[in-house]
This record gives sequence, C-alpha cells and structure tokens, in this order.
Amino acid sequence: MVANLVDNYLAEVASDVNLKLEKFQSLAATVPDYARPRDDGIYHAVDIYLKAHPWLTDLDRELIVRLLDC
Repeated sequence: MVANLVDNYLAEVASDVNLKLEKFQSLAATVPDYARPRDDGIYHAVDIYLKAHPWLTDLDRELIVRLLDC
C-alpha cells in the first residue's frame, strides 16, 4: 500500500522539470524493493521522469534506470 502511494507520488512529480535527479532517486529509494509487490508504479515514474528530462546525460539516465529491479 505505501509503495503504491510513493510510486504514484513519484509519477505525479516526475514531470516537474525542476525535480533534480538526486531528489527523484532519494524519493524512489524510500521504498525498498521487497516492499513493492509489483514494479509497474516505479517503471511508470521512471518513464515519465526520463521523458520530462531529455537533457540528462547517459550516465544520469543509467543512474535512474538502476532504480528498477531488473
């Protein structure tokens, strides 16, 4: 339940162009991987963040994608 709330919040704020990479990472890290019954929410939030921040370097994009438990 809490993971869904955090992931929904992340998806909501991910499109904010002023949201820094570090802040997005720290928000996403508040929920441990084992607490997410499904990864759909975090995938959606990461997708929105990457689309809203096209100027990120490849290294920054890699850091964001590492949030996903692949």
